Amino acid sequence: MAAPREREYKAEEGKYDNAFLSILQSVEKIQPFLDHIFSFLRRRTDFYIVMPHERAKYGFPPGKAEEIAISAFKHQEVVAQKLEAQRLQRETRKAIDRMDREDLEVEDQKEEKETVHTEPKPILLDSTPEPKPVTSEVPKESTAAIKEAFKAADTYNGAEMDDYKWSQTVWDIELIIQVAEGTTAKDITVDIRPDHLKVEAQDPKTRERRVIIDKPFLHRVKAEESMWHVERTRRILVINLEKTQDFMWKSVLEGEAEIDLQGVSNTRDISEFDQSAQAAIQRAAYDNHMKMLGKPTSQEQQAHAILKEAWDAEGSPFKGTPFDPSRVNFSGSFQ
Repeated sequence: MAAPREREYKAEEGKYDNAFLSILQSVEKIQPFLDHIFSFLRRRTDFYIVMPHERAKYGFPPGKAEEIAISAFKHQEVVAQKLEAQRLQRETRKAIDRMDREDLEVEDQKEEKETVHTEPKPILLDSTPEPKPVTSEVPKESTAAIKEAFKAADTYNGAEMDDYKWSQTVWDIELIIQVAEGTTAKDITVDIRPDHLKVEAQDPKTRERRVIIDKPFLHRVKAEESMWHVERTRRILVINLEKTQDFMWKSVLEGEAEIDLQGVSNTRDISEFDQSAQAAIQRAAYDNHMKMLGKPTSQEQQAHAILKEAWDAEGSPFKGTPFDPSRVNFSGSFQ
């Protein structure tokens, strides 16, 4: 769990973006931008002053300032790598879904082409069967089924609203908003805050700008770990929101129609947990399997290993006798 100061920092991250953006637009490049930042620290703080002695109330111990700067860089690097990994995972999942849908469409067309339309004919000896006509038309029912499957992926554990579709897992939410043809990221403004979302889009042809969403979230999100992008081929804006807590939402925004949580799937893949949680889950599954087989659990095996090591130790009441763990009930007495 993050410390209070860390949670407070994450909640306020982005608060000074306008000031930083103004500087960056002025200097145009990263190097002079960073030079200005460190110049400010040199001129207006004691960041570059080395403490003259341990009890000094100003400055930093030797190397500490550099350590702080590197630590801040490394922290943001880890965040960036995590977000990129999540983006690639989502893109891979979408690519697989699209491939599955394309395979489904091809299979439906293939099955329809193989449909035979014949009329009863008399059986003639020594005759060669005539070629059977086939139809290449894909029925409307199959096309509709494909579209429904595509729609279901966009509203998995979510719903279709007037201006957007949304889906969710226990740890994140995905919003899909239809945009005008030719729309690029430059035509979109997305302001994601921990408790509020605002989305504006400009039509690339008419230059008309409209506010699509401007509402508070039903629950808080991790604004610094959320992201968005435009898929030009599908003409959609995709917004990925990271939840602060792992549970299902009834709606994305306040005042919106709510879904029935009894009908959603809230399962998580074990790979989504951290290493300690994965180890605990795997240990619990192993212990349950061993109990079903009537064999010792991992904790009992560990206790037996310790007991066996101490069985013949000096001062042990069992010294010189065959190892028999059944003589110990682990409650402080022995048989």
